[in-house]
Amino acid sequence: MSLNTTTHSFTVGEFQITPSSHSQDAGHHTASLCISREEVGRTTQHTYSFLPEFRTGHSAMIYASVLGHYWMLNPDSGH
Repeated sequence: MSLNTTTHSFTVGEFQITPSSHSQDAGHHTASLCISREEVGRTTQHTYSFLPEFRTGHSAMIYASVLGHYWMLNPDSGH
């Protein structure tokens, strides 16, 4: 079972960045990051899931948020 908890999204230019954490059966949490961009008539969305497991959902959320901030400063970094 995976439960999804999402923080407040933040917007950078034309991108919306949404970090989230997911609780796993073993009591660990994983992080993911959704980056979306709205254009006329369509929305492009990319979701990234990360391998590290965290002891708390809060830690996973911080990890995803930091990667989102890093991406917005370095959009060509591949994250």
